Amino acid sequence: MKTLNYLIVYPITKLINMCTENNVCLASLKLAKILPLFKTGCENDLCNFRPISIIPIIAKIFEILLKNHVNTSKINESSNKRFYQFHQQMSGR
Repeated sequence: MKTLNYLIVYPITKLINMCTENNVCLASLKLAKILPLFKTGCENDLCNFRPISIIPIIAKIFEILLKNHVNTSKINESSNKRFYQFHQQMSGR
């Protein structure tokens, strides 16, 4: 199991680190397959379908790691405060 873990985790870690160090996002991580999912009603009516995006699992892992990093390191905290103040003014809060 440890060998399998190393074979999977190391390349993904290397890829994510290279992307963040070079400020690049691979085009393949930006692609999504859009599938229509039927809700209810008549199947001939397009309004009864909703789009579902299927993204690569590596892109999802990258998204989660990046979000966690931004939240825990509080990157640009002062600029975020300005954004939220502007958002509150615009939404009438």
